[in-house]
Amino acid sequence: MTSVSTQQRRRLRDPSLRLGALAWGLSVLYFAAQIIAALAWPRPYDVLHHTISALGYTSCASVTNAGDVHYYCSPLHPVMNAGFIWLGVTTIAGAVWLRRLWSPPRSSAIDRCILALFIVCGISMIATGLAPGDVDIRLHLLAAGPSFICQHIALALVAIRVRRTHRTMALLTGLCALLGLVGTMLLYAPNEWGLPFGLMERIAIETMKVWMLGIAGHAMFRLRRETGVVL
Repeated sequence: MTSVSTQQRRRLRDPSLRLGALAWGLSVLYFAAQIIAALAWPRPYDVLHHTISALGYTSCASVTNAGDVHYYCSPLHPVMNAGFIWLGVTTIAGAVWLRRLWSPPRSSAIDRCILALFIVCGISMIATGLAPGDVDIRLHLLAAGPSFICQHIALALVAIRVRRTHRTMALLTGLCALLGLVGTMLLYAPNEWGLPFGLMERIAIETMKVWMLGIAGHAMFRLRRETGVVL
């Protein structure tokens, strides 16, 4: 009878794990797109107060956000919008290939729900890149909205799914879900609180992106340690 360790090694040698780790690892290019687009602004881009979407605005104008007036001008907006699209593609691809990290060979309803939520997040990100906020703000908000909701639920379900088999992963994933949810709620805090909108937005929606990079690193480490395979 095949030992458990041998079965695990065969599972880890599945190329889908390497592909998934590579996909989520390459999602870091989304953050690179933010930096490149921000550095091109004629006026300094303020991470604390400017929205992420502002990096993808196709025109220059003064915009009122959370009661404050900001001047948005992003000459390299195609880079940022391509970054949104790239993030969506890698999110979907990585979720499909890496789902075995939190799902047994025979997936359950909760596993299918997690995958569906990640796919919705990915589609939402792609749509965000295709619908810049200055072109049609309603369409942009409609495109970005699902990601704000689905990512927290997806992370919470992953944490529940692995709580018995990977306790550290469950704890960190649960904390990411909680942090993102708190950030989302603080986006609607009264202006009198003086919370920087850009920072709250990043806490709300960037937490999952950082988690994805962590999972990619975890998958690469497991591959190298247990099979000797290096991406």
